[in-house]
Amino acid sequence: MPIHPVLRPGLEAYRRGDYVQALVAWEEPWKALTGDDRELALALVRLAGALHHQQHGRPDSSAHLYASSREVLDRLPPAVLGVDVARLRRSLPDTVEAALAGKPDLRPAPLVPRPLLLRFLTLVALVVTGFVVLRWTPLAESMTVEKISALFDRLRGTWWAPLALLACYVVLCPLGVPATPMMITGGVVFGAVQGSIYNLLGTFLGGAATYFLGRLLGRDFVLHLAGKKLKRVERAIARRGFWGMVGVRFLPLPYPLVNYCAALAGIRPSLFLTTTAIGLAPTVTLFTYFASTLSKLGAENRSGVYLQLAAASIGLLLLTLVPQVMAGRKRRTRYRTIREKRRARITPPAPPRPPGGR
Repeated sequence: MPIHPVLRPGLEAYRRGDYVQALVAWEEPWKALTGDDRELALALVRLAGALHHQQHGRPDSSAHLYASSREVLDRLPPAVLGVDVARLRRSLPDTVEAALAGKPDLRPAPLVPRPLLLRFLTLVALVVTGFVVLRWTPLAESMTVEKISALFDRLRGTWWAPLALLACYVVLCPLGVPATPMMITGGVVFGAVQGSIYNLLGTFLGGAATYFLGRLLGRDFVLHLAGKKLKRVERAIARRGFWGMVGVRFLPLPYPLVNYCAALAGIRPSLFLTTTAIGLAPTVTLFTYFASTLSKLGAENRSGVYLQLAAASIGLLLLTLVPQVMAGRKRRTRYRTIREKRRARITPPAPPRPPGGR
C-alpha cells in the first residue's frame, strides 16, 4: 500500500534528516485533513518537531513533543494514509535522544499486515474446521438432538451434567454449531425451570465466547480493509438504538452468525452483552418450556403445542418489530418536517401580483 501523496514531500525531507522541512511539509495537509488522517499528520509534525528540537539542544521541548507524538500514534489504527503506523509505533524508542540516533521507521503499510491476516485466517480455519468436522465426519452422527438428549439423560444424576451442557455451548457455538440442539436437550433433560436457567446461561456464555473470539481474531482485519465504511456501519447500528439490538435476538437468524457479525461490525462489548442477555431471556425460556412440554406428550397430542409455540413466537416477533416500525415512521415524519422547514427558509416567497393582474 503506497503512502498517500499528501505525505510524500515531508517523508522525503524526513529521510534526509531535514526535520524542519518535514515539519513544514506535514503541517500544511494537517490543516485540511480530518479524522485519523489528521491525527497521523499531527503525530508526524510533532515527531519531526521533537527531532529538530533535540538536534538543536532543546531537550525539554523535544521530550514534550516526542511524548505527545507517541500518545497520538497510540490512538491510531495499524495503517493510516498508507503509513505502517503499527511498525512506526514499534520502532519508536523510549527517549527522543535514542530516536534521533536511530531514526524511527516510517514506511508504507502492507496491503494487509501479516499479524492481522494470520489472526483472521485462524478464525476462518476454526469455523470451517468445526463445520466440516460436525457435518462430514463420524462425530456428525453424535450431534443429533436424539443422541445429545440420550447422553445427557444418562448423565442427569451427576453433579457435573449442567456444567457439561454449558461447556457444549461455549465450545460449539464459536465453531458455528446452532444452539437449537443444546436448547432442546436442556428442556428435555432438565425440565422447563432448570432447563431454562441452564440454557439461558449457556447461550449467553456461548454468544460471548463467539463474540470475543471474533473480536480478537477478525475485528482488526475488517477494520483495516473497510476503514471508514465500517465507521458508517457502526453509526447506522447506533441509530437503531438499544432496543433495536435487542430485537435482533428475536429474528430467525443463525446464532453464531449474529454474534460474529456483531464482533466484526464493532458493536461495543457492553452493548452486545446487555442486549444479548435481554433479548435471549424470553426466547430461550419460551423455547425451553415448549421443548420440555413436547417431550412429555405423545405424538397425537403435539399438534396443539406446536400451534401454541408458533403463536407465542409470532407474538414475540411482533412485540419486537412493531415498536421498531413505529419508531421508524416517527423518524421519517420528523425528517420530512425538518426538510420542509429548510426548504421554506431557502425558497424566497413569490412576488405579490399587481392589482387586477391575472
